[in-house]
Amino acid sequence: MRMESVEQLRRRLGALDLFVATRLPHDRLIQRGLTVALPLAGASRGELLWGGPLLRRAAQLGVKTVPVQEVDVADSRDALFLALDLEARAGEYTWDEREAIYRFALEHEITIDTELSQLVTGDGSFADAMMRYLRLAPRWQRAVEDGSVDIRTAEACGSLPAPALAEVSGAPVQLSFSNRRRLLSWLTEICGRDGLHESAAVELARQVMRADDPVEATRLLRYPRLSAMESRFRDLERELTSGVPLSLAAPQGFEGPGFEMQLRLRSASDIDRAIDALRRIQDRGDELFDLL
Repeated sequence: MRMESVEQLRRRLGALDLFVATRLPHDRLIQRGLTVALPLAGASRGELLWGGPLLRRAAQLGVKTVPVQEVDVADSRDALFLALDLEARAGEYTWDEREAIYRFALEHEITIDTELSQLVTGDGSFADAMMRYLRLAPRWQRAVEDGSVDIRTAEACGSLPAPALAEVSGAPVQLSFSNRRRLLSWLTEICGRDGLHESAAVELARQVMRADDPVEATRLLRYPRLSAMESRFRDLERELTSGVPLSLAAPQGFEGPGFEMQLRLRSASDIDRAIDALRRIQDRGDELFDLL
């Protein structure tokens, strides 16, 4: 191990300068040279194989030299594996970093096998996920990169116009990840079902994002018949069980074995009221069971 000039090393950064600045040592350690030795390929290559973010931080701090160690690497695959072993962030790389790693592998004819995938994503999904990511429009790549949506949602919602996506992303209301996914999926389905052009899609997105509950507002528009059935059921339940210790529950989507009924009895008078409610339900049973 030896100390090497920061300025000289910056000129020796090569194609493996792929990573963002994360988990850098404390500035005081960088200033004292108490960092991991940066791997410098032998004389035949002379490239710095890893440590670009640390090197740039050292330059910002005015540090003149940092520790390096010459290493032997057999080929580009060996060099990439060394860089990934040193970075040690499997499953935590940004999508920009993953794309850079993926393109490096392709350009240097490195097979993206399970071993390499494990170093990048922590599982075997690296190659498939990158191919899917690169097929996305840039606006959806950015949404995946910033964590707004996952790849599956981006693929399903690819036809949603960019300004409509911007209406959702830029709205002041905060949506959970799962609710944002549901809302975008329903918006896309509504636009496809109703053949909405861009201006109409944007107005739709603006309308639902102004609602008190944007997710529920979108669901009502996506499933108007189901929404009407739910409204009708709520009205019937209120009319049939008002003032009675009895509750009705409809099956999910009004598909299933039937309604569920629950009684809560605290006195003999509760029994009388429940019997009256059951008679009302019997008399209007057709209205209730028509919903199934």
